[in-house]
Amino acid sequence: MEQIGNPISYYTGFISSSRNVLLSSSVAVGMFGYSNAFKISFSTMVVRFASTFIFLFSFLYGIITITGMKRYIKLCEKVKDDLPEGIQLDLWKHHVNLLGFYIFMLFVMSIIGARRFFYYIK
Repeated sequence: MEQIGNPISYYTGFISSSRNVLLSSSVAVGMFGYSNAFKISFSTMVVRFASTFIFLFSFLYGIITITGMKRYIKLCEKVKDDLPEGIQLDLWKHHVNLLGFYIFMLFVMSIIGARRFFYYIK
């Protein structure tokens, strides 16, 4: 059990990281929508750039979160007999897949946001 640490703590860290991905991407959506409120084009450009950057940050943060959790699940599967009761690795895998789908949607939105940003510059 010592080699994998505390599975519950690791899982709550994964959930916290997932929440951070959702919140940071929500901030990016709000910023992108708010950028239309500026009358100065330079301000609009800066806010749209920041929004696209936050999208990409959220995307990379999610990729790191998914990668770490998948590695931990593989490690837990190797020592399955030593895990405490109540650890449901199949549900953890579903949560990782769900975050992966959200990350894919973030990637698509990042591309669209970057495209609109570069279109706005021209």
